[in-house]
Amino acid sequence: MDIGPKYFHMGRRDEEIITIDDELEIQELENKQLNSTSESDNHHITTISEEEEEDNPYSTTTNREHQSKRGPILLKRSRKWFDWIFSVIATFLIFWVITSYLFLYCLPIIFNSSITTNQRILHVVYFIIFSFISTLVLYPYYKCTFTHPGIVFKDDKDYALTKEQVEKYKKKGVQFIQDLEREIDEVMNYRKKKEEERNGEIREKVDNNTTINNSTGTNNEMSEEGSDDENRPMVDDTIELSSRGRVRVCEKCWIRKPDRAHHCRQLNACVLKMDHYCPWFANCIGFYNYKYFCLFLCWTSMGGFFVNATMSNYLFKNLSGNQSNNGYRIYSFIDVNLIIVYVFSFCFAFALLFFAVYHFKLILFNTTTIESMGERRFYEQYGCHPYDIGFLYNIKSVLGNNPLTWLSPFHDGVQGDGVRFLSKVKHNNVV
Repeated sequence: MDIGPKYFHMGRRDEEIITIDDELEIQELENKQLNSTSESDNHHITTISEEEEEDNPYSTTTNREHQSKRGPILLKRSRKWFDWIFSVIATFLIFWVITSYLFLYCLPIIFNSSITTNQRILHVVYFIIFSFISTLVLYPYYKCTFTHPGIVFKDDKDYALTKEQVEKYKKKGVQFIQDLEREIDEVMNYRKKKEEERNGEIREKVDNNTTINNSTGTNNEMSEEGSDDENRPMVDDTIELSSRGRVRVCEKCWIRKPDRAHHCRQLNACVLKMDHYCPWFANCIGFYNYKYFCLFLCWTSMGGFFVNATMSNYLFKNLSGNQSNNGYRIYSFIDVNLIIVYVFSFCFAFALLFFAVYHFKLILFNTTTIESMGERRFYEQYGCHPYDIGFLYNIKSVLGNNPLTWLSPFHDGVQGDGVRFLSKVKHNNVV
């Protein structure tokens, strides 16, 4: 059986190289994966059962099960003790503001019998609302900190290069990356051809079934939905090119970079749809935790302005203090703490509001911080931003399909596999 160029099928796990003696076993595994992908609707995602996983030497980047198992482990290994410094500071500040508002401002007024009943009821409402906002701040902060952003596995047979390949091309000097990219192009063209052949067989089966069902008048809706899917382009291969106009290769991970993936120095890995590394979370913001990051910005800024709006009357009217004989005003420790919380909340909310608006703009145009800085490259290559598919689909790609859960951190909203994205560009051509 002709399996085409074999540059990527010899993967590795934990730096263990699979030699040529294992080629027959690897070929059998590859044939199993091809059979499983042809039978499934999402043929680009390889699903591995629990029995096969023990014998399979690969991890699949596009498989969410593999990401959920290996991603947290790789994230934990990449973190050092000093990476947590800013995260600990941020956690302390968040809890300080929350506890000060709830237990030093609201509760004393609620249990103060000298204050009118209406004011006490109003502060009960403040207590409930801010408790709810605090939950919507703490949960995405926790998820954004401990959710892995999505990593391109170095032993993924679709992207990884073997140690022998790396050493071979390193000896060639300056030209080894160009030679490597040329061979990658050969592999991808071969796989694209095989993929088109499999898609053609699947379409023939679907067309036959559609013809039979249409003859009985029972499948008109399915044919209409199929035409809609054909009108919406999905990128089957990488469309982003390097500065030399060829396939992008990471010289640190020695992998072929998927679209929108970039190398993160702190995690020492290529991150799917990387936005940036944030020291306040001790984590990289990427495909699987970007929604949590945006919701944290949104709810934290709203919580800060809520604190300012509800505490203003108390600070300007009730903190006059006891005036002594020399004319100075005396403030208690609690009053000073509330004044600091008020000023800090305003500054913090105002700063995060700018970040929230900026990232909301990125969501509207379906771009990332890295892509926005290098957007000129997209326009030079394609004449447009390839991932901008309309405001509604752009928002859905990050926040989820259901508008009712867009602002809910309890729904991740992840769409796709982090490698293939809806785009205006298909096979390096504008459609």
